Amino acid sequence: MLHTKPGSHWPIDLRHNTRLRSLQIEVNDADDGNLVTQLLSQISPHIEEVGLEITTGENDEVGHLGWDEIDVVLQQPFFSRLKTVNIRIIRLEYWIPPAAEWVVNQMPRCHARGILQVCERDRQYSYFLPR
Repeated sequence: MLHTKPGSHWPIDLRHNTRLRSLQIEVNDADDGNLVTQLLSQISPHIEEVGLEITTGENDEVGHLGWDEIDVVLQQPFFSRLKTVNIRIIRLEYWIPPAAEWVVNQMPRCHARGILQVCERDRQYSYFLPR
């Protein structure tokens, strides 16, 4: 699992991981959207599962992550073996509006392929959207 911290855009190169089958990325800052697309564009054609976890605070981190760009990258030919894209949204405050359905609408290509799974939870409850 890769964990990003706000402002930590370290250079990382995944191209040498030629048999990588699963990648989990924790995102804590909406500005990490570029880092996510950069990492995804480097990974192996053997990748079968990609997971993104984003934690929302007072700002709209979910709305600014760049979901459409991520969706486009995941349609490249080297993602033909991709079976699952797991998105986990964690709301730290109960009053933050639900975003799972919005994310599904921002990733229509993954949704059409039937590989998108979105789970949203706050401090007390979890919500799952069907594929």
